[in-house]
Amino acid sequence: MKTTSSREYYRAVLEGEKLIVDVAEDGDEAVNLARAHEYDVLLMDVRMPTMDGLAATRLIRGLPNGHSISIIGLSALAFPRDLEVGLASGMDDYLVKPIQPSALRGMVMRWLVRKSGTVGD
Repeated sequence: MKTTSSREYYRAVLEGEKLIVDVAEDGDEAVNLARAHEYDVLLMDVRMPTMDGLAATRLIRGLPNGHSISIIGLSALAFPRDLEVGLASGMDDYLVKPIQPSALRGMVMRWLVRKSGTVGD
């Protein structure tokens, strides 16, 4: 039986909404993708290999376009202090795992609407 990673699951949910999705394997790759592309919203897992999501978020915020990106933290840590740490790193919002598809879609769409005022064609 094949298991689906969280990244594959999130990608499938968002591509089902006709969104274009890139996936990073770790924090270094997330920062490199943010350097190379213009994103509206990033889902940033707090715990990733090579560089955690908090450090990656801080680096992305330092990029020329870094403050125009909405960054949503993802974590299994649900204590108020975890949310505070995520927001202090520069994340705009925070979802606690396990994440239901409707919560993921709703959060991403909310930030897309805030950014552009509209979503889709």
